[in-house]
Amino acid sequence: MALTLYSTEISPPCRAVLMTSKALGLSLNVKEYNLLKGGHLTPEFLKLNPQHTVPTLEDGEVVLTNSHAISIYLVEKYGQDDTLYPKDIVTRALINQRLFFDEGTVFSVLYETMRYTVVRNVGEEKHRIPELNKVKAKVAYEFLEAFLESGAWVAGGTAPTIADLHLATTVTTLDVLIPFEQNKHPNILRWLEKCRGLSYYSESGLVAYKETVLPLLADA
Repeated sequence: MALTLYSTEISPPCRAVLMTSKALGLSLNVKEYNLLKGGHLTPEFLKLNPQHTVPTLEDGEVVLTNSHAISIYLVEKYGQDDTLYPKDIVTRALINQRLFFDEGTVFSVLYETMRYTVVRNVGEEKHRIPELNKVKAKVAYEFLEAFLESGAWVAGGTAPTIADLHLATTVTTLDVLIPFEQNKHPNILRWLEKCRGLSYYSESGLVAYKETVLPLLADA
């Protein structure tokens, strides 16, 4: 049975899962949902995923939500090797920490900013990004810059992992709303360039995100 991914191309977590699957050579049946129009609130989708979040993966009887859990599952089940999520305990612990940092810190700022601006602005007057969100983004960028002092990739090592894919999609999306200062964050700039050089890395969803979001921002 084909793997089915319920997704929206402007979502960074969805982009990360799509890149993970591409890196693994997997073919996904992608079902696109427009969240801004409530496409994820249909009875069929709510039955599949009561949280009505994307990405959602359906693999036979297995239904998984949360992009990090999905990427880990795909690598563990379908990976030809463990390069994207090494089995070494220390290396995996570092990758997990970076994934938690992505979800709990960087994506948290992005989500809060999206909720206040983009989601709130649909059909309403435009709102500016709160100064507190800008401060939180600045702190998140500083943490990431420090993490990258130890190597080319976010969890160290000589090869990218799923932590790089997830953080790269979140950071490039947050950068649209609250840009990081490139002259103050050379490590982030260098790291993103390395990510963009990966054969399975794509920013097509980021382009769609900009086209969707920027017209809704008073700050743009």
